[in-house]
Amino acid sequence: MENYSISMNNKTDGSQSDTADYIQMPIFGLIILLTNFYTIIILSQKTFRNKKFNWLTMNICFASFTFSVIEIFSIVIRLIDVSKTMVSCRVLGFIIDQPVCYIMYSHCVTSFCRFLSIRYPRKLFFRSNYWLVGNIIFSIILSTILALPFLFTDGFACTSMNGNNSFIKFYSLLSTMFLPILIIILCNIAILCFVRKSTRRIQDLNQNAPHRLNKRDMYLYKIFMLTFFIFTLGWLPIFIEQMFFNGQSQLPTISTNVIQVLPAVSLLADTILIIYSDSSTRNLIVRTCQCRS
Repeated sequence: MENYSISMNNKTDGSQSDTADYIQMPIFGLIILLTNFYTIIILSQKTFRNKKFNWLTMNICFASFTFSVIEIFSIVIRLIDVSKTMVSCRVLGFIIDQPVCYIMYSHCVTSFCRFLSIRYPRKLFFRSNYWLVGNIIFSIILSTILALPFLFTDGFACTSMNGNNSFIKFYSLLSTMFLPILIIILCNIAILCFVRKSTRRIQDLNQNAPHRLNKRDMYLYKIFMLTFFIFTLGWLPIFIEQMFFNGQSQLPTISTNVIQVLPAVSLLADTILIIYSDSSTRNLIVRTCQCRS
């Protein structure tokens, strides 16, 4: 995803990037509002603060918030046509890639922690503050390390100066897209398999109970499919475009603009899904709206 905001600098038609930029800015603004709204709700309610896994979702929201702020800043810089030196374009590439990796691996950490808490429910360590804070810090450190190559290599922010860099494209595709999605898929599959086995054991104890998915299983399946769909639809097209449609081989303007906007829409959908999937927060919002109406 990190390619989509600055990579258009090497195109001759500036209106292409401007159109996508003007569409993305209000989307990122809405993401900032929603992530702040969710964070305020969690921090303002003691019951929500005491739920350990709410801090993992807040970690995702903070990553989305950070990336949205940086993207708005980079769009403004591009729209006012601020010149970049070789050093600043690498720094800018690192500043943009780090929160993207942070978003991806904060999802990985959340999935991994949920799997361990479900698989080992009696292990209090996997629900302790030390474990959760350690994983949050780990996601920040790991995303920073993975983004370091952009400080030493001409990446997407420097393509207009030095052409294409195949290494950084493959590295970005692997570290920012395929690896985190693989981790999320494996964790969710492991969760679903374990929950399904536990459900079958309960149903076997009651011979009269039909062997079918209960509400918890269906909910996990839906969240898993929605998360996978959002990640794939929003993030994969921009990587494909950067890998195979640069230089003389380019997509039509409309297709390029749509592909550039998709990651922002995906991030917005992901933020809404986080709020909606939190039943406590959702019920609080519904009750508040009902009281005001």
